[in-house]
Amino acid sequence: MKNNPGQSGNLQIATAIILVQGRVQGVSFRRFAVECANKTRVHGCVRNLSDGRSVEIIIQGSASSLDNFLRLIEKGPPGALVENIKVEQIETLRIYKDFDIR
Repeated sequence: MKNNPGQSGNLQIATAIILVQGRVQGVSFRRFAVECANKTRVHGCVRNLSDGRSVEIIIQGSASSLDNFLRLIEKGPPGALVENIKVEQIETLRIYKDFDIR
């Protein structure tokens, strides 16, 4: 994943939106995403989508941290079944300070 030109001080920040589809609601996937974010030191937020089978994640950090987060999230927590992941890199317009469940 390439870095975006967004900056916090001298640190290059990459931002991406991740759509995770499958059995990802009702299996503590959002809490799992928080644990993955803490392990990989990314910031952003996660929320269930109204379709009942998708989770949207906004992540922000170094390109290598985002890649590490993606490797963890694609497995999901016990009981989840990740069928598809779409990643879209976006321009960094906002700096997240932590990782929240919404």
